Amino acid sequence: MPFHEPFRLGPFLVDNAGRLSLREPHYAPGFRFRWRERLFHALLGDGLVALSAVLGRVPSTAADPSGVRDRSFATLRGLQATLPPGWRLRLRPDHSVELLSEAVLVTPTTAPALLATVVGFVLALDPYLALLDEDGLAQVPPAVRAAA
Repeated sequence: MPFHEPFRLGPFLVDNAGRLSLREPHYAPGFRFRWRERLFHALLGDGLVALSAVLGRVPSTAADPSGVRDRSFATLRGLQATLPPGWRLRLRPDHSVELLSEAVLVTPTTAPALLATVVGFVLALDPYLALLDEDGLAQVPPAVRAAA
């Protein structure tokens, strides 16, 4: 079935070369996805894709008789120093740990280029997630992640 260009794809128009443009220029589209049991948010705008995710939660003092809390804080301090340029960790008031990053998109972008950028980000993040999982940083329950 041939498409007649430009055609709609969610918040985008797709031209005959597969390039995406916003249907509404002042609208910043985004999407969510899961990777390693974590919810990620991607927000597109001005040649960038902003990525964020809650990576886990530092346990409370009351719920931590085994010292995981101190280990988690030490791991996070060390992790911050090893993150790629432009990646930032943020400890939220509920002691959940959020990662924030931005990646440049060639504009106009294509769906495969957008997907490659996002996949490259989560693959680069994967060893850090493995370290956090090994260290016992508590995963955030799904109900909390969805509200974040």
